[in-house]
Amino acid sequence: MSSLFMRYAIADAGDVQYITSAQKMPHIRDYISEIGYDDIVNSITRPDEAFLIGTDVDENRVAYAYLRGIGSSNRCIELRQIAVTHTAGGVGRMFLELLMSEAFEQHNAHRFWLDVFPQNARARHVYQTCGFTEEGTLRDLYFVDGKFQSSIIMSILSDEYKALDK
Repeated sequence: MSSLFMRYAIADAGDVQYITSAQKMPHIRDYISEIGYDDIVNSITRPDEAFLIGTDVDENRVAYAYLRGIGSSNRCIELRQIAVTHTAGGVGRMFLELLMSEAFEQHNAHRFWLDVFPQNARARHVYQTCGFTEEGTLRDLYFVDGKFQSSIIMSILSDEYKALDK
């Protein structure tokens, strides 16, 4: 579970404060739906969900992700949330590549998918360069700050992942 520059581990109760604090960071809060403390604690204990913590080579927390659908019979894993707290040096891309490896190589996923706000151009670009395809838009899916927000569904299939030049 390691990469040249970063690694990740399954979150535990000691990571919940990091996750809740990260959700409130200015460069993150506009692009995610906040998950409450108790919901994070409950998710950590569920076998079909996982919060993963990305760390740099010095063991500093630099990102987290929330996966759902682990072990489902349809083999579709959702990247429900990804947040990068230290954005320098391609951390987000490295972390996403580790998550893709986790989904396809560790959990035998057929499909790894996510939704992203249309205005999050930076994230959409990273997803596309990592092999994700935009499938469509769910119009007015979320009600945020008094207005509706649409969301774009993106995914990568196992055959597409295997064909990537890794």
